[in-house]
Amino acid sequence: MTNIEILRMADHLSIPALARQTGIDPNRLLLLEEGRAQPDETETAALCRVFCLEPEELTGRLRCLENWDSPWRIGSWPLLSAGPDARGIVAVGIKSCGVISAGIVSRGVISLGCFTMGGFSLGMFSMGLLSIGCFSLGLASLGLICAGLIAVGNLAVGIWSFGLLAFGLGCSVAAEPLGLNPVSLELPAAMKAAAFQRIYEQTPGLFRSLIACLLRLFS
Repeated sequence: MTNIEILRMADHLSIPALARQTGIDPNRLLLLEEGRAQPDETETAALCRVFCLEPEELTGRLRCLENWDSPWRIGSWPLLSAGPDARGIVAVGIKSCGVISAGIVSRGVISLGCFTMGGFSLGMFSMGLLSIGCFSLGLASLGLICAGLIAVGNLAVGIWSFGLLAFGLGCSVAAEPLGLNPVSLELPAAMKAAAFQRIYEQTPGLFRSLIACLLRLFS
């Protein structure tokens, strides 16, 4: 992709529209865009006038971004990788995959970004064992809208759910609780404590410590 094509698309100009503004024949413009011809002085001046550029900024091609990998490796994985499609122990890029990854789309044991998936994921849309985000799905999830075994959020759906509006099969603790064992946060303290004790006793031992922390938080 040549710079002329990038500039034309950035200004939302069609080939005929650019031809009218520069006085260059449309077929000639196509050759210039494809890099099969170089603009002469008159064409360069016309294009620079339209795009408000210096002549040296007009020619050339867009250089594609490439991944950078560190020379230090663990097995076949670089210790650090950065770029549009990064893969490494620590990966940073548009799309990243690694033990620790950060990017618009990231996957890893610890993943950060917009769309994330991993053991611990933090992002606008997240999925993982522990996920935090606006929209989260996981074993334990925290967010505005979340679903999981344990869900905490404005709208929470799960086995144990906590939030403003919650639907749970094990318990629902919220301002507007739905599902089984609903507990309203507006209940008197004594009634709420009794309900929390009942929920704690019905919780399997593996999850009791985490559920106890959440119950204390919402008490």
